[in-house]
Amino acid sequence: MVINTLKLEEIYKPISDDLSLVRQELREVEKSLSSDLTKEVFEHFFKNPGKLLRPSLVLLSAGTCSQAEMNKQKSKLIKLAVAIEMIHGASLVHDDIIDGDEERRGQKTLNKVFGSKTAVLAGDVLYSRAFSILSGTFPEEFSQLILKVTKRMSIVEIGQLISPNLPGMREQYLELINGKTALLMGACCTLGAKLTGVSEQSVALMGNYGMKFGMTYQIVDDFMDNDPLGTGNVKLEEAEKYAGEAKHSISGFKNSECKKSLMDLLEYVLSFSHSNS
Repeated sequence: MVINTLKLEEIYKPISDDLSLVRQELREVEKSLSSDLTKEVFEHFFKNPGKLLRPSLVLLSAGTCSQAEMNKQKSKLIKLAVAIEMIHGASLVHDDIIDGDEERRGQKTLNKVFGSKTAVLAGDVLYSRAFSILSGTFPEEFSQLILKVTKRMSIVEIGQLISPNLPGMREQYLELINGKTALLMGACCTLGAKLTGVSEQSVALMGNYGMKFGMTYQIVDDFMDNDPLGTGNVKLEEAEKYAGEAKHSISGFKNSECKKSLMDLLEYVLSFSHSNS
């Protein structure tokens, strides 16, 4: 058994101040959404922000491409990270309703506390606020990419509900995790890189890192949860294959603390697969 010695706080060290700004901005969004009628709902949603993995991918990708440009674009990067985290959060709210989950991140889900109808509407508000941030701050291509991603996320979830994946349906499983996890992580890295003004080739390489990281992450997560959709369709070793492809995508970037953190994130995720083997 391999003991996980990596900690997220250490991996996030190059962007720790930036993540503090992301948390601060999320609190401001919470305040803006809260009224006498909605205060309890959004206070509950924002109470536990989780690991902020997707905002971290935005920031680390930008820093890997250009630390100088990352510093220049700091304000926009924070807004991008916040918008994407809200989209991720909204998708989780809707997932919890669909799956009937009663707990997430150590606390009761919105649908458990306030009911499914209120939770659906809260998720819709979060989506609309996130797209308001994107459309009001960034070029149209940013919003268009995230729209394509959220559309695909919804389509694969519908497909799973209509025709549940069963063990022995490998391609369908890979398509599912690509749509529900990898595409958004790929968008995080793509847009983080794009904000620094690097070449389209560099943007594509960074986006590919995010996609492969997402595949790695979801396969490991499914095995950790002993989810038959994962265990019945792929081998855990395939997570390492995707991780290797992710590393290769960013191998040509100049060595930096942010690049090292992207590499370490892969090892952090894989360490859980080792401890489960």
